[in-house]
Amino acid sequence: MVDDEADLRELVSMALAQAGYEVSFACDGAEGAARAGEGSFDLVLLDMMMPRLDGLTALREIKKAAPGTEVVMLTGHGSVETAVESMRRGAFDYIKKPFKLGELEAVAAKVVEKRRLGAIAGAAFGALNREELLELVLDSAAALLGGEEVLLALPGSGSGLQLSAFLGGEERRKFGLEFCARGLALLEEAGGAALALSPEADARFLDFPPAWETAASLLVPLEENGKTAGVLCVNRAAGGRAFGEKELRLAAKLGPAVSAAFKTMALTEQLGSTRAQLVKTQKMESLGQLTGRVSHDFNNLLFIIIGSMQLLLESQAPGDGRNLSTEILRMAREAEALIKQLLLFSRGEEVPAQPIDLNAATEEIKMMLEKLPGKAIRTVYQPAPDLPKVRIRPEKFKQVAFNLVKNARDAMPGGGEVTIRTRRAEAGDDVPETLKGDCAVLEVSDTGPGISQENLKKIFEPFFSTKPEGKGTGLGLHIVQCIVSECAGKIAVESRAGRGALFRVFLPAA
Repeated sequence: MVDDEADLRELVSMALAQAGYEVSFACDGAEGAARAGEGSFDLVLLDMMMPRLDGLTALREIKKAAPGTEVVMLTGHGSVETAVESMRRGAFDYIKKPFKLGELEAVAAKVVEKRRLGAIAGAAFGALNREELLELVLDSAAALLGGEEVLLALPGSGSGLQLSAFLGGEERRKFGLEFCARGLALLEEAGGAALALSPEADARFLDFPPAWETAASLLVPLEENGKTAGVLCVNRAAGGRAFGEKELRLAAKLGPAVSAAFKTMALTEQLGSTRAQLVKTQKMESLGQLTGRVSHDFNNLLFIIIGSMQLLLESQAPGDGRNLSTEILRMAREAEALIKQLLLFSRGEEVPAQPIDLNAATEEIKMMLEKLPGKAIRTVYQPAPDLPKVRIRPEKFKQVAFNLVKNARDAMPGGGEVTIRTRRAEAGDDVPETLKGDCAVLEVSDTGPGISQENLKKIFEPFFSTKPEGKGTGLGLHIVQCIVSECAGKIAVESRAGRGALFRVFLPAA
């Protein structure tokens, strides 16, 4: 309240404080404008005639400093012109002195209602995340409906409710979910309209003693697809007054606003996800076009290399030189196969898989792995005996293993150890139901710096890379994930800062 009359300030402040509002005051327009800009006020009661800064000038300054704060003008010398000018400058209302305290309380209630419902309606379109929206709903329900405890239950991932947000004593959290479930049933019985009741004296809660501590409850239905799917419960403790027509009227506005906010936020999140997926698709289409343009020339180069090595082999005598030429020829053919796999990946085409032995396939790429840069890096192989064969094309498995090992080595420029291990899946492994049967596991671990928790969420995204510019495309792990998914398998990663990283590839038995 901004007014130069001390007695009036004290009287109004006491009345509004008794009605449940927190009240501050200023003695003139200049002080009022400064205070309004410093705090988050719902309402400024502003006298028209004051020293230093008159009401209309103060109104303009307050609207500059706090655009969302509503202003109600008070004057004992009002006219139609001053009222019109006040409203033109953004005043919410205009009250002539002398006034009844009930008039101010009614205006304050309207302002708080407008501000809280407007905040909820605008939240889903703003920068708030889901947790911030939940907190806003709890605070707004407490402010509008006047309760010490607020419970918000929404549909969970399964078929039941989950307590999504909670305002009140922590010891009542367990009570909250059961109370909301009962409240939802009562709302459905009542046809979906807001419902006021007294749990401490309601026979329907005789078998639920924790509810006896609640004198009054207001159950607000939250709709989803035309059905009551959630509930907002505002409770008053023992000794509190019952909810009346005023609160029921507010609840009838609050419920649809909250429901619309959550629906809008869900649609906004879905739109964001769709946009992100579209960007990924566009990137992959660009990759496919680029691959198609360069693959022909690259294959021509490989054809020359392979032909030349075949001619060289014909003229070489047995020995280390011939063995090295044979290995170079084999790796050139591996490169040819990888180019074909990249083409198939870019086009989204699937190729038939065949049963392979993981240990034998790993053995075949040993020499290729040993030739990778990084002399101070030791590679340890731990093949398990009697592994089940898995259904995957050999070139694709080698692509998976090669990418994982290369990433592990790249993470340790100063040296370290890479371990390549195969084993059967164990009871403690976190695998989906589709892999609960017999399956083989490829593990690649390193002793590097590890992966941050933030990056762990993004490492399988296409074009995401933590390597310096020019050192990686960000496609390796994404391709690995796609290959594993095509084989009905799963890839998982564990990492801690300073403790390296461990990748596990689960592949179902053939």
